[in-house]
Amino acid sequence: RVQNEVNDQAQNEQLAKAERDVTDLEEATINLQATRVTKLAESEAAFILTSAEAEAAKIERLANMDGLAYLFSSLNLTEQRHKASFDYLRTVLRHKSAELSTSFMDKHNVLATTNIGGGNR
Repeated sequence: RVQNEVNDQAQNEQLAKAERDVTDLEEATINLQATRVTKLAESEAAFILTSAEAEAAKIERLANMDGLAYLFSSLNLTEQRHKASFDYLRTVLRHKSAELSTSFMDKHNVLATTNIGGGNR
């Protein structure tokens, strides 16, 4: 009778260990799946963000090109050297420490200087 109880206890301990092993395996499987889903979601979010940023940059470049084309057309700038000079002046004027002025002879033959502007436009 004592031997039967010892055998039953040993069998119950083996069953409990097997159950704990199965539970541990299920927990590890769930954790791996959760990690996989998280990593996949993070990579998809990064892809969407990168794609959106690239599309925004493309739209901005196209709008800038369209705006320059309209500006050149409005100013009747047709020669490439005039367009390049105009673009250079716009670039210089955007610099925060840039100042641009022009000098000319007024109607009384006096040299006049006019500040055109500059600085972070």
